Amino acid sequence: MPVSSRLDLQLYGEDASDLDLGLYDNTGVRVSSSTSLASDEQITTCVPAGTYFIRAYAWSAAENPYLLEWSREDQTCDTSCSDDSNEDDDTRPQARDAESGSYSSINQVLCAGDDRVPFDSFTGGGDWFRVHLATGDRVVVDLEFIQSAFDEDLDLHFVDEFGFDLTPCAEDDPSECSDAQGQGVDSDEHYEYLVPASDGCAAGCDYFVVVHGWNGSSNNYDIFIDVL
Repeated sequence: MPVSSRLDLQLYGEDASDLDLGLYDNTGVRVSSSTSLASDEQITTCVPAGTYFIRAYAWSAAENPYLLEWSREDQTCDTSCSDDSNEDDDTRPQARDAESGSYSSINQVLCAGDDRVPFDSFTGGGDWFRVHLATGDRVVVDLEFIQSAFDEDLDLHFVDEFGFDLTPCAEDDPSECSDAQGQGVDSDEHYEYLVPASDGCAAGCDYFVVVHGWNGSSNNYDIFIDVL
């Protein structure tokens, strides 16, 4: 790639084995990976100009057909922001597991280079957290951060197991954004969701809490996810 770019990689496999996805630079150093327990993997990341290699690999010797798709768009990577140690967690397959009951993660960092503007729940961007919920469960999310400038505004999104954003809010159409969805214009955000019977999750479903930087914002944050 002649210039710094955002790469979007998609791997779609079958159930014969667990397929994973890796991105490596020209020296063989791993730049990013997606290693969920399923065979559908996704990597979204910003990389400097250079040569890169994509690796699809399996955890067993079983034959497993797969489809690999990738795309690139010019983007300046944010080198002024230092990621936290939990990267990469920028897509649904890369989401961190938020343990049942009470989960917290402090001193986290969202960098603009990890995000996508506007937010897209299918192609990724932001910091993702997976929480398993059943009908009647209430999830309570508190995002704590200090906003002292316009480019430090963080928001929440809540995504279902199929990738649909249940809290739509976009920079090009802010009319659907609201404080109640964790999308205010100043420090700290709060969001609650009660799983209705209509979600079909009597046996449990995976939902995703996403921290998104409004219009490319970067900031440090603490997050607390409680299931009641």
